[in-house]
Amino acid sequence: MPQTVSCSEAGLARVCEAVRDGRVIVFPTDTVYGLGCDPYNTVALDRIYNIKGRPRSKGLPVLGLRHDIEKVAYLDDISAKMADAFWPGPVTLILPLRDKNLADSLGSADAALREPFGDCTHRLLAACGLLIGTSANASGDSAPSSPDQCTIQGHDIMVDGGRTCGEPSTIVDCARGRILRRGAVATEVERML
Repeated sequence: MPQTVSCSEAGLARVCEAVRDGRVIVFPTDTVYGLGCDPYNTVALDRIYNIKGRPRSKGLPVLGLRHDIEKVAYLDDISAKMADAFWPGPVTLILPLRDKNLADSLGSADAALREPFGDCTHRLLAACGLLIGTSANASGDSAPSSPDQCTIQGHDIMVDGGRTCGEPSTIVDCARGRILRRGAVATEVERML
């Protein structure tokens, strides 16, 4: 039975220890509950693909604080403007990776990256660093917006951070100037493209 912890200092310390040990976590973001792990741990990444039933041809998004994202990815003028306008917040940017180890573990030269909003999520990312942050549901199912909606099986520990907004992030391919998924703030993003 997976363990549930609160968004307290002690709870987040236990979650970060689990991440370092290669475990899979469920945690709140500003949009939905996410399924996460260390993005450099390929065994944990495989577990997430299996838990979700997600095809490996679909990449996994990475969440982090902006200064951590800038260490692993390139932001050009357009993506930096998007990040200035919408981070922390519900906009995911497809960015080229500068960190070869991360590109190798994710199996791609580009990744979907985002700095989410929210105190609990920020404290988790500050403590753990970069995390995979894909929705905590089986592929094709609705994304959960509260702990009681997280019915997916196979994770090791969950952070109960209360209710989230329930609307997914808007995904933007800045290099091609297009929205790949309409979500929160899509209209505002379109005005900038």
